[in-house]
Amino acid sequence: MLFGPPGTGKTLLAQAMAKESGSFFLNLNGEDIKTTEADFLGDKGGMTSTGKVRQIFDIAIQEAGPGKNVIALIDEIDRMG
Repeated sequence: MLFGPPGTGKTLLAQAMAKESGSFFLNLNGEDIKTTEADFLGDKGGMTSTGKVRQIFDIAIQEAGPGKNVIALIDEIDRMG
């Protein structure tokens, strides 16, 4: 968990950690995960924020390839709620 004001290098640090460890880097925004009323009424099948996160990680693991680690950074996580 990285915490700090904008512009202090949190994303760059996470990217560097992923590169040095040979991991797949996934950068998300809390807005991308936020569940809205439209999600329940639309064609997404009533997916919750938890379901969206699981789906995103499943895709990331597939993209990374077998046996490769994934480092995920979720910016503005407070916007998920």
